[in-house]
Amino acid sequence: MIYLWAIPITAFYLIGGQVNKATRRFGVPVSVLIMSLMSDKDKKTKLKSVGLLAMIGVLSMGYGENSWLRKLLKGNDVFTRIVYGVLLGIPFCCIKLHFVYFIILPVMFSIRAGALGSFNVCGKKFDILIEDIFRAIGIFACALIMLS
Repeated sequence: MIYLWAIPITAFYLIGGQVNKATRRFGVPVSVLIMSLMSDKDKKTKLKSVGLLAMIGVLSMGYGENSWLRKLLKGNDVFTRIVYGVLLGIPFCCIKLHFVYFIILPVMFSIRAGALGSFNVCGKKFDILIEDIFRAIGIFACALIMLS
């Protein structure tokens, strides 16, 4: 049952990259939070899972050309993506401290790939980006590790 949470996490991540960034910024953390709250963990762990909402801040700052993180790191794209992945791993430590978060996410955010394809909905073209799928799966993998 818990593996089904890969679907909304991936969907929010993909949609947030194409339509409205708020979908990604709020949909992914809330999905991971609900996944944690619905797990068979004790009440103390479930209370700690509220810290996952810190992902909203990280997802809001972004890592693109106009992000303040990229400007802070003097325009270095690769280093920006690695730092972004590390920062995104911190909220998962609210429940379970594990070094794997700081390997999985920087690697996933460093991946550059093309589009898997595209489709049209109401005249608007949507791309299915391979890198976004990998990043969403990385976030989901961290959530699974956190709850293990």
